[in-house]
This record gives sequence, structure tokens and C-alpha cells, in this order.
Amino acid sequence: MAGRRPAARMQQIEVDDPDLEVDARHHPHDNGRPVHERAGERDPGGDASGAAPVRRGAGRWLRRWWWLAAVVVLAVAVTSLVSAARDRAYVARIGAVPGLVRPLDGAPSEAWRAGAVPAVGGIVASGDTLVLVSETPQGWVATSHDAASGAVRWTVTLGPPQRAGFESSAAWCASDGGDVGPTLLCLVTRPGVLYSRAAVGETPVRARVVALSASDGHRLGGWDVPEGTVDASRVADDVVLGWVDEGRFVVERRRGVTGEVVWSYRSPSLLPNAGSGTVPTVRSDGDVVVVDDSSTVVLDGADGDVLLAGPRFRGLQVSSVGDHFATWASVGGGHMYDRDGEVLYDVPGLPVQPTVDDGSTGDVVVLDDGKSLSAIDAESGERRWTADQALDVRTIVAHRLLVSGLTHYGVVDAADGQELWSFDVGQQVPWWPISDGSLVIGPAIDDAGTPMLVGLGVQDGTRFWSVSLPSHVQRVVGVGGSLVVETANETVVLH
Repeated sequence: MAGRRPAARMQQIEVDDPDLEVDARHHPHDNGRPVHERAGERDPGGDASGAAPVRRGAGRWLRRWWWLAAVVVLAVAVTSLVSAARDRAYVARIGAVPGLVRPLDGAPSEAWRAGAVPAVGGIVASGDTLVLVSETPQGWVATSHDAASGAVRWTVTLGPPQRAGFESSAAWCASDGGDVGPTLLCLVTRPGVLYSRAAVGETPVRARVVALSASDGHRLGGWDVPEGTVDASRVADDVVLGWVDEGRFVVERRRGVTGEVVWSYRSPSLLPNAGSGTVPTVRSDGDVVVVDDSSTVVLDGADGDVLLAGPRFRGLQVSSVGDHFATWASVGGGHMYDRDGEVLYDVPGLPVQPTVDDGSTGDVVVLDDGKSLSAIDAESGERRWTADQALDVRTIVAHRLLVSGLTHYGVVDAADGQELWSFDVGQQVPWWPISDGSLVIGPAIDDAGTPMLVGLGVQDGTRFWSVSLPSHVQRVVGVGGSLVVETANETVVLH
């Protein structure tokens, strides 16, 4: 038969393979013929020279060890899934840090722009949207945009526009650059008459908190802010306010939607008279609220308890450090305090107050004395390193310190204080550089004097890309993980 190899043309050989011997014993009807003959009969195209037994052996090996191949394939698949999940988790973690930008795949390009005048604090992130607050002829409005495409979701008027003869109006929605969640808390001022306090129908200066649903813009609530409020900041879904009442400074934490008082603090001493130049302030810093009037008082942000009261007419600098806080004064030095206001150890300077912090330097506390940077052990206060570095720490990311000032910016290793690299813009740094976790996204100027946005490696300063910016750019920021460019009359979102 064509294609068959007669057994007479084959030579009988001995095969020293236990598997094959077992196979022969289990095939009694083969009349003891050599295994290679039986293999040849089963495979008409087989080679009597011995190729068939090799294929037969390989098949048996695969049949015997198939599970090992399956394990290898499964391991590769699992590794790929784990790697992808790790990458997604990293992107989500970086994007959730207020002020950082979600990792970029390459040089950014324009995704969309809005032709409105941004207000101070006029960009707020909520989920997959960016809300822009701007002034229009119809008044101060909040407009929700899809963060990816720029499509308008909703528009709400917050307050009246500025009018001739009246003090300036304003509106802004509180945010630290991170996702504010499902509720927007906006402060809107309604101005009084500018030229005559005795004018008929005069509208007094007052402000109001307006709470909006971030999903559709409908009003969840609103309440009037006490007259004379000097500052307001958002803490979680609440608002911390400070104002003067009968010569004393009052600080309260109130529910953002209803205005219900959570806690209240009233300064024990009267404020100095207006001629003293003392302007009371209140600010939220991590888990504490810092009050400065005639003295510095540190309050527990959760319940308003007094954690520290400094001496009168001797201001203290206060910096939150994780769940601790530190103070510094030219007289008396500095101290680190625990959550209950108990002194832990002395500090030789004030801890830095970066605009952006991913929490990666929890093992050390970085200090800045103006001429140098240093680091102490977060637990013991023992000095780790000191470095001559006059630039200010703006961002902490991946255990690196992003510093800038004058005409330079660069990166310092938080482990040993070594400067990894420095970049000279060629003119005063126009805005603070930011990061996406692996790149420093900073300002540059090309040979024609055009402002540029460059991506430099955090570790070594290698330039990966550069793109042109509008000539009148004011700043570049990270809002809810999005990369946002602000000009005098536009907001441009890059991706």
C-alpha cells in the first residue's frame, strides 16, 4: 500500500524503555511484533527509521506531564493578572493623593478646555467630573464637566455678579485638590454698597455656604455664615469658620449641608484693638485646627479640645506631621507633640509643610531652617541627615522631596538628603512643579522663550518629553488626578 513501510524492510531492534514494555504487554493481539512496527501501522506516514517511536514518546511525556504545562500556563496568567492589578492599584493610589497626577503614558495633549475665568479655588474634582467655578455676566456659576471629555453635565448659578457701586462678590468651592466626594460645599459672598453705608436699601456684606449634589447640581442645603468671618475651610464634609464676636475670636466646626454646630471655641482673652495690626486667622492642618489671634492655640479638629495654648503675643509656627504636630518659635525652640498634646521630643526646626504629600516619608520628619534641610527619626527624634539646600520642599512623593525656588527645581532623596538632580528654568520658576509618581512635571522655556511643560524622571532628571504651553499660563496643577493648566481666561485639561 502506498505510503506504508513493509515490516520486512525494517530491522528488529530492542527498546530499553519500561513504558514501552508495559505498553506491549497490554496489547496481546500484536503477536509480539516489535513496538516500532506497531507504531508504524498506527501511523501510515511514520518513519520506520525510528521517528515514530520518538513522537510516541513525546506524546506519552505530554500525556503524563500535561499538568505541569497547565501549571506553567496558569502561573503566567496569574502573574499577568497580578501585575495588571498592581498597576491599576498604583494608578488609583497616585490619583487619590491630592495634588498628584495619575501616571501618564507619554507626552500629555489637550483633552478639552473651558473658556471661563477660573476663580480662586475654582476647580473641584468629584468622581469622574471636574467642577469649574467662574464669573459670568449672569453671576457666579458652577459648571460640572466630564473629566475625560469635557462634556457639560450641569450648570448652577451660585450668586450674583459684581455690580458697580457694590463691593466685589466672590464664589469658590472648598477643595484640597483631591476628590471631594458626592457633596460640593461652596462659599458665596453677597456684597454690600461700596460708597455709602447710609444708602437706602443697603445690602450688608454677608456670605452663605451652598451645598450642591456633585452628580446633578441640585441644592442639598445652605446656611448663612456669621458676619465678620475671616476664614473658612473644608474638613471632610464639614466647614471650619472663624470670626470676631464682641472682641473675641470664635472658631466653629459646622455640618456642611445644614450648618449644625459640631463644636465651638471662643478665645479667653479680648483681641487687641484694631490699631495693633493683629489679624486673627484660623486654618485646618491635618487633624488639628490652628488659631492665631493674640496667641497661638492648637485645637483637636475632631472635637475642638485645646491641645496647646501658646504664650500671649508670642506666635508659634505649627505644622501637622501625620497624627502628630510640631511647633517652633525663635524663643524656646521646637517640640513634637502626640495626638493628645503631650511633648514627645524636641525638634531643631519646623517640619516642612509641602503642598502635596503621598505619605511615603512616614519614617522620617523633614525639617527646614531656611538655609538647609534635615531629617530626624519620626519615632525618636534622632537626627538622620543634614543637607545644604535653600530650596523649599513643595511635594513629597515616592520617598523623594521635590524642591523649587528662585530659578531652579529638583529632587532630594529623603533617605540621605542627597540632591539627585537640579533643573535650571532660566528665569524665576513661574509655578510649582508637580508629579505623577514617576515623573516631575515642571516648567521650562525653549530657545524662543515659549513656556514649556517637561516630564523629567524623578530619579535622575532624564527628560522624557516636552510640550508647549500657552504664553499666559498662570499655573499647572493636579486636581483629582487630572493635569490642569490655568490661564487668565481658560482652563485646559491635559491627558
